[in-house]
Amino acid sequence: MIPYSKFASTISFFEFVQDEFYKPHLRTGLYSEEIKILKKSLSVESLAENLKKYPKIFDIAEEYFQLKRFTNTQYTHFLFDVSKLNLPNLEKLLRYVEICVVRFEDGSQNETFKNLVGKNYHNQDIDIKTTAVKRAVVEYIAHLLKKGNRSQLYDHIQHSLGARARIAGYLVENLRADEHFANIDIDKYLSLKRIPRDTKGIHGKFGVLKIEKILADNSIIKVGTILKGKNLNLSHCTDPRIKKIPYSYVTECQISGVEKRDSKKLKKFDFVILKNGMPTYCIETNFYSTTGTKIGINIGEYADLLEDIDKLNTKQGTNLKFIWITDGNHWLTLEGEKNYTNLKLNHFKKDWQLLNYNLFSQQITDLMK
Repeated sequence: MIPYSKFASTISFFEFVQDEFYKPHLRTGLYSEEIKILKKSLSVESLAENLKKYPKIFDIAEEYFQLKRFTNTQYTHFLFDVSKLNLPNLEKLLRYVEICVVRFEDGSQNETFKNLVGKNYHNQDIDIKTTAVKRAVVEYIAHLLKKGNRSQLYDHIQHSLGARARIAGYLVENLRADEHFANIDIDKYLSLKRIPRDTKGIHGKFGVLKIEKILADNSIIKVGTILKGKNLNLSHCTDPRIKKIPYSYVTECQISGVEKRDSKKLKKFDFVILKNGMPTYCIETNFYSTTGTKIGINIGEYADLLEDIDKLNTKQGTNLKFIWITDGNHWLTLEGEKNYTNLKLNHFKKDWQLLNYNLFSQQITDLMK
């Protein structure tokens, strides 16, 4: 058994080897008129009026005030009168939809929303009709947020006085946009602004990068493009093209027969190492900067997974091995030491079953024998 002191002494701290921030993507040169307007004294009324001619003002506000974009909840508030959508009187709700949603407030047709409502909008059952409307609201927001559909958002803003008023009111009264834009160089600010990426995603990607480097350093070839979308099979090589490769690996892949205990769905592993095309090691990796509920969930899931894979091997006469590669500050705490000791004594009893990045690097040559 690898003692805790050995495991802890080789723990890694997070390295900033990835982009933490998205690069600025708003091309301010295309918004010169909008920026001029925002530099002037703003009121709800003037901003609502300007949004009719310059709906791309919304882009600047979104980039300035939000991390990447406004939320779906904010979009719903901007584009619809939510107080009317929430009416318990469904006939009044549907009258609002007919006047201000299926048709815009200026009388023009909102073809996108109309298509999303579909045939159920004409159903005589008022509950079914209202359900169709409310589902369409959710789908409409999702549709507008898709790449290439921005012009439809501009159309909505231009054709709906209510939407312009709600956007202007939110920006001025809630976010104090008038004060912000009067006191900054908007162009320069937006050209320098950095939007942080998801911290959880960055930490998860860090472990993947570390392991991929270790595999590459040991001439273990990635064959993801060949096996993309395929489930690996324990009884035969999934693809004859990789049978001649001594050791290769694939990421985000499932193995037939290896299921999650709770959902009974196939488990998708961070890494699967193949020997002549046959799954040999399945790997999960997690980096914990702090102690939290997530590690408790993972401990239970991976202990179950280890047990279930052993049972599967016994049943099928296979020899699939599960490795949990975990690292980070958590394992240096007293709780981390307690978790490690418990895992080694009761579940991950073999040295290679529970490793950190450095220990995996040290053991990989023996693991491939």
